[in-house]
Amino acid sequence: MKHHFELNWTEFCFFSANVIHVFGKKDLSDLYSLYKRTMLALKVPVADAGLIRETSIGEVKLLLNKQPSLIISFHYGMYWKLPNQLINQGCKVAILVSRDIIQNQQRFSTKNLAPSLRQNLVFIDAEDPSIFFRIRILNQDGFHVLCYMDGGVGAKQLSSINKEKLSNVNFGQGVVCVRKGVFEIAYLLRLPIHYFPDLSTSSALAGIVSFYPIDGEHRGAYVKRILHETYLLLYGCINKDLTRWEGWFFMHHSLLPIPNSFNKGHLYLPFAINKRYYLMNVYNYESREVGVENFGFVKDSIGCQLDIC
Repeated sequence: MKHHFELNWTEFCFFSANVIHVFGKKDLSDLYSLYKRTMLALKVPVADAGLIRETSIGEVKLLLNKQPSLIISFHYGMYWKLPNQLINQGCKVAILVSRDIIQNQQRFSTKNLAPSLRQNLVFIDAEDPSIFFRIRILNQDGFHVLCYMDGGVGAKQLSSINKEKLSNVNFGQGVVCVRKGVFEIAYLLRLPIHYFPDLSTSSALAGIVSFYPIDGEHRGAYVKRILHETYLLLYGCINKDLTRWEGWFFMHHSLLPIPNSFNKGHLYLPFAINKRYYLMNVYNYESREVGVENFGFVKDSIGCQLDIC
């Protein structure tokens, strides 16, 4: 039987490891099926793509017009439409992004905005050392700051970032390492924090959650509570539909291996980077370099198990 789905082995390897770190052990055939369904789901837009529905617009505007805020979301569902939809409803939005992708994000986000509205969209360099003052000035000008929480911390950056700027958050059966600086800034500037889910669903408005400090709650406890509760919300979403979260393809940069958490399970999958070949135990992210012959042998062997050889 001919299969027309082309498997990207490197992508499949890290995808599988990320799923296992959040949900525990899974059969190889289940991982492959989930990978294919996720690829299809992310390529094919949801038919009802209105995002913020007409019945929700007034209430969303009422919420955001009270004062500038920090809006947080995840790369789940139709997340990419959120900035433009908010701007089309009269909001000013400043998106927090990594320095290495800021230009691509600018091109993508402004492409579908009317020229008259483009002044209401700006981008903030997440690595800018003066980010506190940048956000404060933008808030004073009426901008809401939008942060996608699962943007993650690049693997190369982890060792160079001051540990005090990071927080470990339980996520299913795994632990994710999250930047916490923007949440501390929100606390210091007294900004409300609004979690926006995938707004293309009929229950979207009910899913918006707002956070404010509890009387006497210090900064560290407040930030810890937000990170914990929002990742619980994300876990609830992906528990209902794993295929609508893009994080499966990049969260290995932020998910931390937990020693002995999978009872020394092992499933080695091949991947290649810059013409160097590796096998990775997807249960703990441990990798070892192999020759091209061994790489090809494992790849062909697994391919036959999945009926794609």
